[in-house]
Amino acid sequence: MNLQEMNAAVAKRLQDESFEDHDWINTGLEAALQFVASIFPFPDLLASGTVTFAADEQSHAMPTDYSWNPHSAWNTTDDLEVTIWPSFKNMFEEYGYTTSKYASNQHVAVEGSTMYLPQQALSEQVIKLWYQEPCPTLATDPTCAVMPAHLHEEVLVNRVADKAYTLIEDGMVERKVNWEFYRSEFSGGLKLLSDWFPNVGRETAFIKRRKFRI
Repeated sequence: MNLQEMNAAVAKRLQDESFEDHDWINTGLEAALQFVASIFPFPDLLASGTVTFAADEQSHAMPTDYSWNPHSAWNTTDDLEVTIWPSFKNMFEEYGYTTSKYASNQHVAVEGSTMYLPQQALSEQVIKLWYQEPCPTLATDPTCAVMPAHLHEEVLVNRVADKAYTLIEDGMVERKVNWEFYRSEFSGGLKLLSDWFPNVGRETAFIKRRKFRI
């Protein structure tokens, strides 16, 4: 489906004059896509980059195309696998504060757009990692190529209908039947998406990765 077709599918589900504004629907579809892309690692958005720590550095900005889900890393300077910690706090609690400088670093933490080492680097350290890059907008790619076309309606259209009926049925005393239905349909769509891509890489703390060469 393209953006126009998804827009029409949402309008058909709502059949409410208050939501005939196609710009509102397009905004909702974009929000739905970006939300899904923030919780599901689309294979086409897998990217890799390097973070280079100079001597005495302990933190450094992530690559400019980094979005989320740092799931694998390798110290290319010393050919060592790297464990990605879930937070700097967890890593700090494990290692504590030290003024020692490490020649080889095998542990990193990523918070926001910054990577951290547990200690300052003694010399330059290059960390290569794999992650998700930002999802293209529907304005850029109205066909939403990152997601299988047969799931556009199941995921994006139902997500917008879910959000719309949250507003339409707001204040109702009785059961919110349409909201419950489309919330369930959207959840089902996410399950279908996961089933379609069963082996995508996901961030998992403390799991050692199979050794490989860069």
